[in-house]
Amino acid sequence: MNGTICYRSEQAVSGATPDLYVRHKYYYAREGMHEFVRALAGCGAFEVCVYSSMMEHNVRAGLDAIFPRDVRQCISHVLDRRMNKPDPHGENEWDTVRDMERVWASLPGFGPERTLLLDNEARKFQDTPRNGIVVPEFGASEVRTRKGGTLKELQSCLLRLAKHAPADVRDYLEANPPGACTAGPAKAPSAADDDVASLVAAVDSLRVAPVSRAAIPAGTALHFVCVEDGQFVMSNAQAGIRVRGTLPERVRLQPKMDFHMLEALVGTDDLSIEVDGAKLKAWKEQRAQHGEATAASACTPPAGAPAGAPAGAPTGDAK
Repeated sequence: MNGTICYRSEQAVSGATPDLYVRHKYYYAREGMHEFVRALAGCGAFEVCVYSSMMEHNVRAGLDAIFPRDVRQCISHVLDRRMNKPDPHGENEWDTVRDMERVWASLPGFGPERTLLLDNEARKFQDTPRNGIVVPEFGASEVRTRKGGTLKELQSCLLRLAKHAPADVRDYLEANPPGACTAGPAKAPSAADDDVASLVAAVDSLRVAPVSRAAIPAGTALHFVCVEDGQFVMSNAQAGIRVRGTLPERVRLQPKMDFHMLEALVGTDDLSIEVDGAKLKAWKEQRAQHGEATAASACTPPAGAPAGAPAGAPTGDAK
């Protein structure tokens, strides 16, 4: 929830009235969220779910404060921490990612062809990146300015998707990247060679990472994970290696979107570094996946819903 459908903090935001104060936390609803949920649920093509890493009683307490009764009635399912799994590359032991296999096994009629995941952190849906849409983070500055344009544009994109009723939402997102529907700078089209060069430049930033390259065996594969505000972590769990660095400015898209950009360009399984030469192995054929990034979790309609209709579900994470 936090960062996607609301902002939660131990500190009050000056000049703004919280929607809820509970357990020493202030909650602020995202501008335009009520209308966003009503529009998706009302079009008949979506089943709206809320997906969070918090426990269910905390999620529902937040929803009771953030949403009026009619909006809460638009929410088909609440997926809590039990539907998440540990993030193997997380910086903290409590970091989680979405366990979509468990969700699809638990909710008959839901599946990858008709599921959209909306979140402000791409790492949350790192196992199913083609189902994700990254929503710009809703934080303290957005609470102060009460900006709502992001959701209006995203709402229009999702309603267009519903009108097309694709058999597989993943194929639709690939053909119609949602980057133009989200706030924040979008990456300008560029040749594959330029993208690969940018990726290599990102790897070069390892030179400023607080770790000695000599301590890493040559040829060790490092998995690129957990990018936030230009900061990244590359790790190899088996070897016990964790490398930190900062992405060059030209490689960045928007906060918390860089991981998915790199993953989409080279593919999760292929992303590795030759530590001795600091060269990134990039496969150009994976570039077609660029732009699949996305965001709050949406699940697809169960059996009986209009054929091909996707499901939208605001989600987010409690940090």
